[in-house]
Amino acid sequence: MIENDAKELLKYQQHLNKRMARGGDLIALAKHLKPDYNDEWFHRRIAKKLTTFLQDPNSKCLGIFVPPQHGKSELTTRLFPALALGLNPNLRMAVCSYSSDLASSFNRSIQKYIDSEEYFDVFPKTQINSKRVVTTSSWLRNNSEFEIIGYSGSLKSVGVGGGLSGKAIDLGIIDDPIKDMMEATSSTVKQRIWEWYLSVFSTRLHNDSKQVLIMTRWAEDDLAGRLLDPKQNPNYEDWETIKLEAIKEDDDIIEPREHGAALWEGRHSLDKLTKLRSLDPSIFESLYQQSPNSKEGSTIKRDWFKVIDRPPNYFIEKDLWIDTSYTEKKHNDPNGFITAGYDRSTNTVYIFDAESVRLEMPKFLNKVKTLKSKHSLGHSSRVMIEPKASGLSSIQLINKIPELGVSAVPIKSYLVGRDKVDKLSISSTYIESAKLVLIKGEWNNEYIEQMIKEKPKHDEYRDLTGYICEYYFRAERDVFGGGVSMSNLI
Repeated sequence: MIENDAKELLKYQQHLNKRMARGGDLIALAKHLKPDYNDEWFHRRIAKKLTTFLQDPNSKCLGIFVPPQHGKSELTTRLFPALALGLNPNLRMAVCSYSSDLASSFNRSIQKYIDSEEYFDVFPKTQINSKRVVTTSSWLRNNSEFEIIGYSGSLKSVGVGGGLSGKAIDLGIIDDPIKDMMEATSSTVKQRIWEWYLSVFSTRLHNDSKQVLIMTRWAEDDLAGRLLDPKQNPNYEDWETIKLEAIKEDDDIIEPREHGAALWEGRHSLDKLTKLRSLDPSIFESLYQQSPNSKEGSTIKRDWFKVIDRPPNYFIEKDLWIDTSYTEKKHNDPNGFITAGYDRSTNTVYIFDAESVRLEMPKFLNKVKTLKSKHSLGHSSRVMIEPKASGLSSIQLINKIPELGVSAVPIKSYLVGRDKVDKLSISSTYIESAKLVLIKGEWNNEYIEQMIKEKPKHDEYRDLTGYICEYYFRAERDVFGGGVSMSNLI
């Protein structure tokens, strides 16, 4: 009885998938053609966007940026073209990738889907030349191109750099135009791809054409970067985008996962991703977080940072610097904590620790206590807090708890309220001259990445570092109650 019920349920699900696929449901088609297809929430989001994009006459350009090995090509470049041709057998399509071999493999996969009995059950009008199809004329079919029998639809696949002469395109898909890091770091290759897009791909488009760019980001000036750059593309606003981070960090993007969670835990766990990030944070930001930045950085360069095992002077007075945001709400910036000390004998600032974490007030106070103990902050040490609303209340609370054993004061600096560029500009001077030195620790990569990025997601380290440099190197310390003038030590 149970076995019969299971068979009936499976039969009903197959019938439902077929009916929904016929109506344009991409995930339903995927499950009808591939019963073992495993879809996650982000696959469903991509699929829904693709189908609405296809049917919306006002949507012309769609960019989908996804980490490696997350099923982007199967859904977007194999199944989606099969759906599009099923819904409209007159559609003229092009599928492009970094090599003609890969593009041809996409073409063959699409042909296999269209050849299948399951596909015929859904879209009987969309057929291509095969042994089972009898026609009175010759319809083109090979590894790189095929035509829909009885209609004007077709699909041609080419590698980036290949020609599309004579082929008007109603829907063009570019899947991973860059092969690897060697190409991504070659300005010649990236320029060649850009010129191919302008002189070949875009010349085949007409007023009603649609284009989809599906890729893993490699560099700021890759094809996606140029198409989304208003300085290079006057039509940049035509592009709608889906950006998926391997580890959730951009809280401005609404998703059904918590901050810090992996995109596909069952396939690429958070533990695995964290280890990958530790190998090269810059590459990870590009390939897995879809947030490429210049390898050398912008205002501050990566190779400016000096990292040492320990300071030469063990008796350096340390202070704790805090950028407060004590809330666990996803859209708030995290709290920033930097433990820094100044060596008067060498006129050098050492950063011993940097941490970025979202904390509500009780946990925030515990963090202050933990850092005081960890770095042996004495009674002469200060907790320097940026004097915004949450910062002022933090100062009051810290000073009301004697057992913390530290005194909190507001940061008094001309940089408070000034543009973030001003803070970064001051920091860059001392980082480049190796007067601001990092003590080796697991936090180094995260700190450096935020400092060198042109547009970081958060900026607590940048703000605090600016205050630190202005205080130790350039300000009168008696403004803070320290009673020592530092301006003559530059």
